[in-house]
Amino acid sequence: MKQLQEAKVDGVMIDVWWGIIEATGPKIYEWGAYRQLFQMVKEEGLKLQAIMLFHQCRGNIGDKVDIPIPQWVWDIGLYSDFMKSFRKNMTDFLDGSLITDIEVGLGPAGEMRYPSYPQNQGWVFPGIGEFQCYDKYLEANFKATAAKVGLPEWELPDDAGEYNHTPDATKFFSADGTYTTEKGKFFLTWYSNKLIEHADQILDEANQAFLGCKMKLAAKVLSAAWREGIEAACENALNQYDRKAYNQILKNARPNGLLPRSTEVLQTIKPLERSKPQIPIEKILEASEMLKPYPFDPETDMSVGGDIADFIDGKFDKIFYKITSILN
Repeated sequence: MKQLQEAKVDGVMIDVWWGIIEATGPKIYEWGAYRQLFQMVKEEGLKLQAIMLFHQCRGNIGDKVDIPIPQWVWDIGLYSDFMKSFRKNMTDFLDGSLITDIEVGLGPAGEMRYPSYPQNQGWVFPGIGEFQCYDKYLEANFKATAAKVGLPEWELPDDAGEYNHTPDATKFFSADGTYTTEKGKFFLTWYSNKLIEHADQILDEANQAFLGCKMKLAAKVLSAAWREGIEAACENALNQYDRKAYNQILKNARPNGLLPRSTEVLQTIKPLERSKPQIPIEKILEASEMLKPYPFDPETDMSVGGDIADFIDGKFDKIFYKITSILN
């Protein structure tokens, strides 16, 4: 920590794992170790970004430890209890200038997405991943939603392939496939909306828990799409189908404000897998220095494509122009 301070680092980001703090039972919180860690950060004069992580640490890219979700947990209201407990136990750090923002985890790796490409279940890049909606509860919800619009015969797709398929190996994602039909569009809209509802509920709980605090709330709302030039496939399996609704999450006016963070998975150009990040993060940060303050947190290592990212891509266009000037 002292070496970071000597290196003129502004601050650190610390993962606050639900599976560690509340592991033994509901509303039994163990904050002691985190308080000691936060105090160390404070004593060195650093700032702190705290990440509320409600997912398991296992199966995502880069996971090297195993931190499960508490076995007794499924209710979103319990996320609220956790965040309220954090506020109560970290009041002195929140009231001061130590904690600058809190990132609210919305899914795997903290990102607003489905667990569509778990490495611990056999997924290998660049597989398209799988839809995560085939349990009895989501199946019943889909049937009920379809019935409301007079289409009770519609079922969840059975032609979307498996984790390691390519788009053209499936009927759903192939050219003129199911995803282009009215049934496919209906499913993708429903599937995306379920994720957006989940995220909105958690963000509402976070705003209530931290209302009145000085820091900002943050959320990772975008993720990777490594099928360049393909409209659906892995992007829709994550799911990022309903672009307007995603952008509403970005723009939604909330008491604490919402700082959207963009994350991407890949760092190298891989023509065979049709992955093509346009420029490394180091060059983006170097060239965008003069554009601060950012309207978003540039936590990304490749360009963000698709209509969903119009808001951010417009900002990246300016960054790439500056990069071109520097490189030339």
